[in-house]
Amino acid sequence: MRLSTFILFTAVFLSLSCKKKEPSPAEPVPQSPGPNGVPIHQDVAKMKFRLNSYWVYVDSLSAQTDSSFVDSIRFDGYFHFPGVHPSPDPYEVYIYFLRSSFSGNSQPYVLVASTQQRNSMAMMGPGNGTTTYASYTYATGYPVNNSSAGDTISVRDSLFVFDRFYNKIVISQRQNDPDEGNLKTIYYSNSDFGLLRKDVFNTNGTLKHKWLLKNKNVIR
Repeated sequence: MRLSTFILFTAVFLSLSCKKKEPSPAEPVPQSPGPNGVPIHQDVAKMKFRLNSYWVYVDSLSAQTDSSFVDSIRFDGYFHFPGVHPSPDPYEVYIYFLRSSFSGNSQPYVLVASTQQRNSMAMMGPGNGTTTYASYTYATGYPVNNSSAGDTISVRDSLFVFDRFYNKIVISQRQNDPDEGNLKTIYYSNSDFGLLRKDVFNTNGTLKHKWLLKNKNVIR
């Protein structure tokens, strides 16, 4: 290979290798927080669970177990969601992926504003996913009651799960949860440990699963 040809090939290779990857239209665009940035609520921010965090659940109906663990972190910072949220103000976003040994699936959990949202729709911006947690303060003062869809968010001072009491519980009910075969699902969580209990109901109203937190290792 002649020297001139080698130099040209090298220049083209380096140019392609160094070219910045442009975000797809659905991806959040990194932004500076600025004076009007919307931070994650301090209560919800406690759920910025890091790699190697894990939770072990047992189904009290079948005695099956499910180990869920954080296997990756996607975003951590301020972003703007193009075409989804009209406000020019960036939102602080934290997205971690939680993999289930029971289903084998890895689901994104998105912390934004006063909520934690689940599933791929949540990746598209605030309010698009299944809300599994809202800040205790917000849920206490402004309970969500979507009567047309049958979805509600409420609070409870404490809850006994498996072998101990937990405090400041937020209860999120999804009448037709797309992540659970469009079955009615109720999430019981707090910001200290995340999901504490999950009830999934059959179409006839009987319980299909009652997942209870048995053990955990939370890393922040």
